[in-house]
Amino acid sequence: MKKVNWIFLLGMIVSLGFFTSCGEDEGDDITVNTDTVKVYSAKLLFAPTADSTSLTFFKYSTGTTVAVTDFETNSADIDFGYFYGGTAKASLASPSDYLTTAYDLAALYPTATLNVTTFASTSVVYADVVTGAAIEAAYTDGTLATNGNSNGATRIYNLKDGDVVAFKTAAGKYGLIKINAVVDADNDGVYYGDEDYMSIEVKVADEIVAE
Repeated sequence: MKKVNWIFLLGMIVSLGFFTSCGEDEGDDITVNTDTVKVYSAKLLFAPTADSTSLTFFKYSTGTTVAVTDFETNSADIDFGYFYGGTAKASLASPSDYLTTAYDLAALYPTATLNVTTFASTSVVYADVVTGAAIEAAYTDGTLATNGNSNGATRIYNLKDGDVVAFKTAAGKYGLIKINAVVDADNDGVYYGDEDYMSIEVKVADEIVAE
């Protein structure tokens, strides 16, 4: 009889230890930080047009493109725009330093937010950049552009197919742009017509925190 009791008691101790262990694990708050990347592919930025309807500007937060006619209502989220200049050629510019002879944003929308985005050229292999930390490193290790007003990094000129550009938004977010193609869509020898555009792909940090 005593032998049976000892076996029973031992079984109870093991069972209690097991459930206590499970209870402690389940009670812990486990936070998982995953440093991932969001990709916006095949985005087309069209050259400025006389009727102002071209989708010229880009929003980091959603990956959507915006026409200047919708700039004011979206301005807080717009991070850069495209233009093609006679000397500058295919270029990206911060809203704060966008080419005034294309669209004078400050004059058009005096109360709009003109975000300050800065650009850096980089030699990273675009396909190899798979984390937010690597995107940030591409910017900090890159070469800041000198094409903006007062030689600032708020514009970057002479972009060509295959170039990779890192950028930092006014909110301190980092992104990476691959220039897929600069396109003369109407084949008229110039790249600033109504149908002409730059095709890009953009990678941005997409930090996920789960509990």
